[in-house]
Amino acid sequence: MKYFICVGHANYGGGVISSADGTSKGGVNEYKYNKELAPYVCKWLKVAGHEAILCIAPEGQLHSLNDEIKYFIEEEHKQNYDLSVQLHLNAFNGEAYGCEAYCYNANGLPEAQRISAKLGTVWHDRGAEERPGLYWTRKTKAKAVLVESFFCDNKDDYAKAKKLGMDAHGKLIAEGILGKTITIAPAQPKAKYYIQAGAYGTKENADVMVKVLKKKRIFSKYPQSIRFCPIPCPGWHLQNKEGCQQSGKEAEGSRIHSPGEEPVMSKSVALSRTIKLDR
Repeated sequence: MKYFICVGHANYGGGVISSADGTSKGGVNEYKYNKELAPYVCKWLKVAGHEAILCIAPEGQLHSLNDEIKYFIEEEHKQNYDLSVQLHLNAFNGEAYGCEAYCYNANGLPEAQRISAKLGTVWHDRGAEERPGLYWTRKTKAKAVLVESFFCDNKDDYAKAKKLGMDAHGKLIAEGILGKTITIAPAQPKAKYYIQAGAYGTKENADVMVKVLKKKRIFSKYPQSIRFCPIPCPGWHLQNKEGCQQSGKEAEGSRIHSPGEEPVMSKSVALSRTIKLDR
């Protein structure tokens, strides 16, 4: 599925923004908030396996409401979409609150209802309505929804938005669009490979080998030279693409260290530049 996600209103330049501004009442500027929110809506749609196109009016290039409308409709008409969504925030008197969504007719009502209901898990759900008189919902090529996430001039609504965060807010809208919960499969733990540098009967002998490794700087000089061998092998060993060089026997230059014996570094390990190995 392919979605058009559009930020309502525009920055005309010179400090003039066409959207509502609730900052004087403890709220937020509508355009600035949705400009930050929109990429997260797109992110979660993409996580769910869909295509999402983000549209924000070029700042300083539009200078009127007619310019905005013309720009957004022309951009939306350039491609075919399954749904076009424009992001807004409501504003009234500082007291009104809640979320709602508008569509042109019954064709877009299911998406509008789902989006409003999802947002309603955080804000008061004012519901979804058919608004055929809205230019955005009426003139888009695809069926369209206009989203009013909350009242930007209501400080309590804005407090909920800040607590929720942009990422979670965007996820709610994306889930409303799709009508399902978006989940990310947990990352599979990466395999770990271990390098055995001998087996010792006492910790003292093991500590000696640790000192030898550090002194020889094996791991810093040849970080890709040694890799895990799938079969039990005594002492030092290497494995190349053909398999373990030891094949159950000691590799050339390696030794098995008995308790009390100072471990000896394997020549095969220390001189393994020519063997291309991975971890």
